[in-house]
Amino acid sequence: MNKDPSDFMLEEYSQTNLGFFHLQDKINDWFKAFIALYGIPSTVLAAVIGLGDAIDSLDLFALPAIVAFLLAVIALLGLFVAMMIVSMRMEMILYKRAVNDVRRYFAEIDTGKSGILGILRISDFLILPTSDLYPPFYEPWRDTFWQVLFIGFLDSLTLYVAIASLVSLDLVVLTIPAALYWALHWFGYWATARRRETQWHALHPANLQSANY
Repeated sequence: MNKDPSDFMLEEYSQTNLGFFHLQDKINDWFKAFIALYGIPSTVLAAVIGLGDAIDSLDLFALPAIVAFLLAVIALLGLFVAMMIVSMRMEMILYKRAVNDVRRYFAEIDTGKSGILGILRISDFLILPTSDLYPPFYEPWRDTFWQVLFIGFLDSLTLYVAIASLVSLDLVVLTIPAALYWALHWFGYWATARRRETQWHALHPANLQSANY
């Protein structure tokens, strides 16, 4: 049975919005998993050295090998979690651009009607974007940006302590790999967003951006 194209667009709008919020919940779950991940080393450390006076004399740069190894593994897993969050955010932006295009569809097919204020169109009442270029895949100073930097900072600090406990190197020298590891988190986010933006423009060469950004 043939239906009006608007029926399809409304269903697309509804399902895409559902997918968007589902991904947001997934990102929150991954971030909670990341926080829980950092509870493992402290549990193992307590089991290895015991509680009480041993904690007072604990040297963070001379941890038991098993704890240092776990810290290194967790630092690597943290990068994986950050990239999973970035990947899901990229899908959310894809969904949001699809929603924007649905709004643009209705704004452009509406021919307007006469009213007290003259010619009124749907586009006159659309506050949210109708542009397929918004939001950008790379969002500096927004939520995902700060999440990636926060995860990167904890991961780099954890890797710093792990390497210091496993290898006899000057602590100042160890700041170099730690800083590079932190930068790797940001670069992974930036590179992924840049690739997605390039793919988008390759598949959608026409600029569909309308007046309300």
